[in-house]
Amino acid sequence: MRRLLEQLKIGTKIAVAATSIGLLAYSLVGLSDVSALSTRMAGTSMPRLVAALEIGRAVSVAAVQEKMLLIEATAAGRQQRM
Repeated sequence: MRRLLEQLKIGTKIAVAATSIGLLAYSLVGLSDVSALSTRMAGTSMPRLVAALEIGRAVSVAAVQEKMLLIEATAAGRQQRM
């Protein structure tokens, strides 16, 4: 590896270093964007998702209770007829 670096011209060495620095800067910017997106999602999207899930659960519970009442009413009606 050292021999390869010794054989490269100064322009190539500078280009390799600049590319490395550019990739590092690009990755840091990308990570900060992901961090900002995660923070925004946790602050706005998650409470909405939680609320939607709670509403869905409440509707399911209400549907089950309604079905149980219908079953009980039907069973009570059959017992009265006997």
